[in-house]
Amino acid sequence: MIHDKNSVATALNTEIVAFLAAISDKNRPDNWITTPPAAGKWSPLQHLDHLVISIKAINRALRWVPKWVLRWRFGRPNRPGRTYDELVARYLARLQERTFVNNPFASANVTGDHEAALRTAFVKEHEQFIRIFMKWSEKDLDAYLLPHPLLGKLTMREFLFFVSYHVGHHRALLG
Repeated sequence: MIHDKNSVATALNTEIVAFLAAISDKNRPDNWITTPPAAGKWSPLQHLDHLVISIKAINRALRWVPKWVLRWRFGRPNRPGRTYDELVARYLARLQERTFVNNPFASANVTGDHEAALRTAFVKEHEQFIRIFMKWSEKDLDAYLLPHPLLGKLTMREFLFFVSYHVGHHRALLG
């Protein structure tokens, strides 16, 4: 069960490896990585781009914003933290409710020329995320909030859950 930061780090590392393996599948056609499966859907490379855009935004906040600013800006949690399963259920429910127009985390039209750089950034940014949150105490993970564009204010522990799930979610969308 994913709960403490070590189990989240392990789960996230597993998802990173699985996602990279999925987009490296040699049994797929050559243009698979840049071809959306249907109109209005993202190509595997666009999923990778989206994951890089998302984790960069989180890292930027955590790298440069002191904890006291998080407390001042977003307050203190006013509810018990959600479990991993509760957070995933909430995320999936919100995805069903919302249309994504002008999504700042949406992928652009990336080409195969971007693949190597995106793979490198994906690994680098997720490794940085893990290094950042491993410095947090277990107590602080439940005491600070950070906003999520779809889920509202999340505790840092919930954000860890989300990032771990998010990579797996997009891996599953690859088909």
